[in-house]
Amino acid sequence: AMLNLAGGSEASVVVIPFASKGKRVGEKDREEWVAAGAVQVTNLGRMSKAAARDAIRKAKIIWLGGGAQLRLMETLRTMDLVDLIRQRHAAGALIGGTSAGAAALSRVMISGKPRPRPLQPGAMIAHQGLGVWPSVIVDQHFVARKRQSRLVTAVIDQPDLVGVGVGEDTAVIYAQGRIQVMGTGSVIIFDARRAVRHTGSPQAATGLTLHVLRNGCL
Repeated sequence: AMLNLAGGSEASVVVIPFASKGKRVGEKDREEWVAAGAVQVTNLGRMSKAAARDAIRKAKIIWLGGGAQLRLMETLRTMDLVDLIRQRHAAGALIGGTSAGAAALSRVMISGKPRPRPLQPGAMIAHQGLGVWPSVIVDQHFVARKRQSRLVTAVIDQPDLVGVGVGEDTAVIYAQGRIQVMGTGSVIIFDARRAVRHTGSPQAATGLTLHVLRNGCL
């Protein structure tokens, strides 16, 4: 779908694998893009800072691989790539990711377990993500890893942001203010923008909206 949106198989793809470690980091993602029909795929895994920046400047698709989202953002900041990725997105490049790469798309990024426990104010730390989808908080492996409580905790703390929990083998395409779901799993939406929050601990809110979406839902 992203190749089609970017203009077809000739669209240049950059794979950013910094959420993971290993000798072949990013190679699986690169191979999957090639199998999908992309003919220009660059893996930034072993590139210098200058070469990585040059590849991103030319990319029509920027793909963030899975692993640990805190590691991903730390490396992007170290290599001075955060602002460049935002600039490319603003210029029309498509940006997507899997697992940690998906979580990093939002401005407020969550990671790890709620501390000390779910539904406590401040239990989910609001880390800084890329912010290319700033109106949401993205969570991944959502149903399989039973992450509902951590996303609800984050959304009640940040009620202006919509929680988007993405299941396995499932994608969310966001364009022009609307989302579309593709794949075999589910996407769970928590929306507290019109909810009434009650102060104190544990968290309490009334009027929080839940949406359960599947393939084809808009």
